[in-house]
Amino acid sequence: MPQLEYKFFYEEYLAAVCRVNRADPASLIQTELRDDYLMRFPEYRKNPYVRSAPLKYRLLDSLIRRGNWNAVHTLMGFSSKMKGR
Repeated sequence: MPQLEYKFFYEEYLAAVCRVNRADPASLIQTELRDDYLMRFPEYRKNPYVRSAPLKYRLLDSLIRRGNWNAVHTLMGFSSKMKGR
């Protein structure tokens, strides 16, 4: 079910990793979250909802897959500043 897989992509993968990253960019938990998601949904990038996700989500996905935690932290900080938080 593509909709459910996308829900997991956003809530259990992107949002969860970003919450941990904002608290501690060096946390090993974000690696565990990433690895767990990739193990459960190895073909998620073929999902039509993921492929048409907003650019920010696709960029975060790329950075998370590579384990580039400092770039994730920078992007999230920039995003927060743009939103005025």
